Formats: sequence, C-alpha cells, structure tokens
Amino acid sequence: VVAHTPAGVEEAMYELWATEWVVQHGDLDVTGFKLSPVHRTLQGGRLDASATLGEVTAAFADLRADADLAAMYRRAAQAWSNEGLAGDAGSPTAGSSEATVALPDTSQVPCMAIYKAFETDAKLMRALLRARLFAGTLSAGSGSSQVTLRRAESLESSMVHSIPLGNRTPLVSMKLTQGHEEAFFAKNRPRTRVKARELLCGPGPMKDTRPAWTEDGPVEPKRLALWGDLVEACAEENNLPTQQRGLFVGISAVFHAASEAKCDGLVLERDDFIERLERRRDELVAEGSKAGRALSNITLVLGLVRTVLHRSALIVCKRKWKIACRGEETADFLATWTLGFYLKQTGVLNGHVEGAAA
Repeated sequence: VVAHTPAGVEEAMYELWATEWVVQHGDLDVTGFKLSPVHRTLQGGRLDASATLGEVTAAFADLRADADLAAMYRRAAQAWSNEGLAGDAGSPTAGSSEATVALPDTSQVPCMAIYKAFETDAKLMRALLRARLFAGTLSAGSGSSQVTLRRAESLESSMVHSIPLGNRTPLVSMKLTQGHEEAFFAKNRPRTRVKARELLCGPGPMKDTRPAWTEDGPVEPKRLALWGDLVEACAEENNLPTQQRGLFVGISAVFHAASEAKCDGLVLERDDFIERLERRRDELVAEGSKAGRALSNITLVLGLVRTVLHRSALIVCKRKWKIACRGEETADFLATWTLGFYLKQTGVLNGHVEGAAA
C-alpha cells in the first residue's frame, strides 16, 4: 500500500468534484430562487403554451433527474386540475391525489404550471444550480489562494488558478527564497513588487519579510488597505480569471471569512457578499479588535472576490452539508478532497449516497 496525499491542482480538482456533488445533494437553501427566462425554454419560451412530460424531461435532460422531473410534472398537473383549468377529458380528475394521478406521456400541462411546480421543488432547483449555474470554487489557505473553474462539458477539463498569497502572508516573517522572488518581486509584476516591498519588507536589503502586524493584535487601517492592494495587484498580474459569472462556492478560509461576517450558508450576489465582509472588517478595525488574522483573511477574500467575480455572480460559503441518507436520516459531509477522491474512485460522482434521494 502506497499512501498518497494530493496537493496543488490535484487537491483542488477533488475539492471541486466534492463541491459539485454536495451542491445538488446537500441542504443548500434555495428559498426564493426563481427560474430566469433563460431556463424557461419549453415550447420556445412561450408562457401560454403547454408541454408533455417527454418535452419537459428533454428540456431539462442535463439535470439528470428524470424521476424528480416526472414527480414534479404530476404535481403540476394536479395543481392545474385543482384550480379548475383542465378542460379536456384526458386531463387528471380534480381532487385526485398525486399518488393516483397517472398521466400518459402525451398529456399536456401549461408551461406556467410546470414552472411554478419546478420552483417549489428544492431538489430540482439544486439540480438546476449544479448543472447550469455552478461555476467553481474559491479557496484560501495560509500561504496561497485558488480559483477552480468548472467546465460544464467535463470536470476533467476544469481549470485551477492560484496566487502565492494566503491569510498568514502579512503575519509571519519569511526568509526570501527564489520562489518568493519570483512570486513577489519579479520585474514583470511591478505593482505586486512595489506593494510587497512596502508592506512586507520595508527599506534596505531584502533578505526576509517581516510581519505587517501581529496575529493577535490590532491592525492599522493604512496597512490593511495596503494588504488589500497587494492581493488585487498579485491577482491581476498573475492572470487570475476575471468577470466570472454563475454560482461559486467559498470553501476553506473563504468560508471562515463569511462565518466571521455571519453570512455563511447564504446564497448572495457578489456585491451583497462584499458589503457584508466590508462591514465586519470595518467593525473589527473600529473596535481596535485583536483579530489580526481575521482581518487579514477578510481582506484577502475581498480582494479575491472583487477580482474574480462578475457583479451578477452568486456566492455561497458553506463547510458542512447535510445529505439525506435513509428516509428522514441525514449525515454531515464536508466538501474536502477526501470526499471528492471517494466519489471519483467509486464512480458515483454523478450519483448519490446509498439510500439517498438523488
């Protein structure tokens, strides 16, 4: 037996696979989500038209949720019947229960009734988010930060981008190696070079870095702003992707920043997320709080989010996911590389845990 611990790109890919799986099968709160016009494609987008079950499953085939789509279609037909909108003899009888409604594939249900039933089905909304909106992960650690972009055509072709800055970078002293020289002081990264020298080194020969502030001490607003400038300069000059749309999941230290701002677990638009983190950062600074690492982390995450996400993007930061296993039972899952490794190696990446609802 040869022990193997993935690192770098391999670790990021396993985390991405784990995250995609828990987005669909976990307890992501989709309350308030609506189907946008881009997803209302039945009968060419005509809202006054009707559709068969076969047309519904074809339109949403990428969700890989045919059984859930069929159940949703039956509920839509039942609701339509109960509202007294069904007029033909082939429609389900008013007052019949969902369990007794048996619709042939040729039955017609109004598209608006289908969309309404779809939007109230949490499992289908999560499947839609996973298949069409989930765009990747944002993560940060003590010494580096990463953006992993999901490619819908194949997870294998997904891309990992990173910068050599983490939430402990401004908190510790480091002997400068060739790697540091290339990361912070290369001539082709002039903005990063200037900001890094000012924050981490100061005047004189550059042999090592110095802490910009202590982990358990207050932070001068000027130095905190300089740290934010360094993050954004490094992200730009290392060609981190920008203007990314869709739903991103914040993991590792990105989750901890959201937790500090009390917005973890919420699906938020980019600017709302930024506002909440900025508010918490400003509170900590105003209090003179001895939260040097929390401030370093929040500022790092703000720089990443501003650089990478388009203003229309969504982000949710979540660490622990509840997955239905058997009946009413649930189990807690962490979207770590170990889960991704298991899902990949067992071939159930697109499936579900034993006994779980897909």
